[in-house]
Parts: sequence; C-alpha cells; structure tokens
Amino acid sequence: MSKHTRLMALSLLSFLRVGSLVLALGILFLAPAQAQILKPVGEGIYAFVGENFTANAGVVITDDGVVVIESGSTPAVSKAILKEIQTLTQKPLRFIINSQSHPDHWVGNYVFSPPALVIGHEKMKGEILAMPPNRLAGIRATYQDFRTALPHITYRDKMALELGGRQFELYYLENSHTQGDTAIWLPRERILFSGSTVYTTRAPNVRDGSTTGMLKALDFLATLNPKVVIPGHGPLGEAKDIQQMKTYISLLRQRVGEEIKKGKKLDEIKTSVKVPEFSHWDRLAQELPANVESAYFDLTGLPKPKHEAHEEMRRIAGIVEKNEGGGRSITVKAASGESVTLSVSQSRTAISRAGKPAKREEIKVGEKIDAEYDAAEKNTAASIKIE
Repeated sequence: MSKHTRLMALSLLSFLRVGSLVLALGILFLAPAQAQILKPVGEGIYAFVGENFTANAGVVITDDGVVVIESGSTPAVSKAILKEIQTLTQKPLRFIINSQSHPDHWVGNYVFSPPALVIGHEKMKGEILAMPPNRLAGIRATYQDFRTALPHITYRDKMALELGGRQFELYYLENSHTQGDTAIWLPRERILFSGSTVYTTRAPNVRDGSTTGMLKALDFLATLNPKVVIPGHGPLGEAKDIQQMKTYISLLRQRVGEEIKKGKKLDEIKTSVKVPEFSHWDRLAQELPANVESAYFDLTGLPKPKHEAHEEMRRIAGIVEKNEGGGRSITVKAASGESVTLSVSQSRTAISRAGKPAKREEIKVGEKIDAEYDAAEKNTAASIKIE
C-alpha cells in the first residue's frame, strides 16, 4: 500500500470515529429524558398530581429522613413515587401521613410501611376498620401483594411533628369530606396539603361528610393563607382556590335552602338545584346530587341516612355498551337483556384485568366484565373484573 493510500485510509478512519462520536452524542442529547412525576413546590418538597383528577400525594425530604403525604391512588402509583424518591435521596422513609379513609389515599401505605410509620386521625383509622368486608376483599383481589397498613400513630384535635429541621402541623377537619379528615400544614414554607376538603377545578364529594363541616374547615384553612395548596384532587392551587370551594358550598346551601322554604321534597330539590357558575368543573354533574342531599340534611337537621354497602350489593356480568367520561360511567348489558349504568370511582372501585390492576379508562366497549355494585349508592361499582 502506498504512503498516499495509507494516509487516505487513516483519514477516513478518523472521520468515521469522529462521525460515530457526534452521532452518539446527538442520540444522547436528543433522547427524551424520563418524565419526573414529582413536581418541586419548595426546597426538598414535592407534589404528585394524579392523572385525570385521581388522588394527589406529596414528599418532604428532611435532614433526618423522608415524610410521604398520602400513598397515591393505587399501589402502582405508590411504587412509582417510591422509585423517584430513591433517585432524589438515600435518606430513610420515616413517616407517611394520610388525610382520610377513602382507599385512594391510603391503599399504597404498605409500599412505604415498613419502615415508615403511618399517621392519621383516630376517626380515619376507625372508618377503615369499619369498611364493609366486600370492599376490602375487592381491594385484595385487585392488588395481589396488598396489605392493610393502618395508622401506627393517631391524634384527636391537632398534632405537631418536627423532623430534621422541618415542622409539620396536622389539623383535624371535623365532618368535612369524611369523618376523619386531616390537613397537613408546613408553616415555615406556607405549603398546605389540604386533603379532599379542597379540590381544584373538580366538584367535591361531600357524601361521607357535611357541607356544614366543610365550610368550617374551609374558613380555618383560609386563615393559614397558604402560598401553595396541594389539594386532594386536581391541579396545584393557592389560597384563592380555598375561597372558590367555599363559594361553591355556600351557593349550594343557599339554593337548597331556598327550595326547602318552597316546601319542595328532597327528590325535587336534587333535580332543581343547579350551580352553573361551576359548570367547567370536572364531575359536577355526577357529584351534585349527593352534595345537594348533604346540604339538605345539614339545613333541615333531619338525620342523614346511612347506606351499608354490603346490604345493597348486586352483581352483573355482561358486555360493555358505553364508556363515558374516561371510564367514570360504564353501561353493561347482561345476556338476560338487563342493562345497568355503573358509576366507576377511583377511590371505591377495584378494577382488574386477568388478575392484574387496571384503570377505568382502559375498559373498552365490547369487552366482557363481571361487576359488583352498590345499588344504594347510585350503582357505584365495588369491583370490576375484565375478562
């Protein structure tokens, strides 16, 4: 090989090496980074915002360990949160704080505990212990590795927690969204984890609480004047979102009160009362009748009826005819011709496909399902098995 030929070969080899390096670097920088699910809201403080208005959660990193606030709506979400925590810090998990007894806020506790200790209000723990057996069985059937991780530490009115230079204040919100709600306040940072007493751009669920208790709770939360509000459901908010929720509840009570004065019965009031000012809110049509009912019993002083889920449980197996609202409403037709429209709740419905957890928006028209639902609670599905 001539000297000239050798020089040409070496030049070509060098060009190819440099070209390969440039291509590799290009691929490296063009490759999309893995999306972070924890959004920073303060130094060492993160919020998880659930997709499609599913339950929110939070993470606070202190000098002495990590505090998790809410578990996430499913164990899969909990595991994803834990995985991201491990990329942020190697500090140990110390506590997980739950705001309420609805399963989408505590079902993944066992992912963090042990080693974390669970904290919640004493009534929140009591509500979980009183949960109908069929609902707990549905959760176990959906999440194969599920364990019930109840609060190790409970409180009555308020509780202070100091850990690694951070201060946490826990406040009991009596008879608000549920009977055992907790708001978690970080006073130095002015960050509020409100639980489901505050929603943002979504209608609240006052079925298990009261409008009277919610108004009182909202008045108290407003006095904190938070810089950031992590609601139970919905986008991150601020102090004005507390006022928005208070306006909704106040208008609701005012309009229900006017109908009561006209001598109307509850069933009439549930169809006549409207709040068009909030028509842009998610789930307004679904939640409004139950919220009107709560306001009615709060204003009349009549005893609010309690529906035991296991007393009205029914079952239907058939073909999905409709899936509306991202899986929130599913119409099923049985072989007998019976047709039932089910309300599918993120917090109350255990959904599985071939024994593995599934999401309500994944249920397809034409699929066969076997569902157990509560006829006393507007056909709310307790469990759905997709065949």
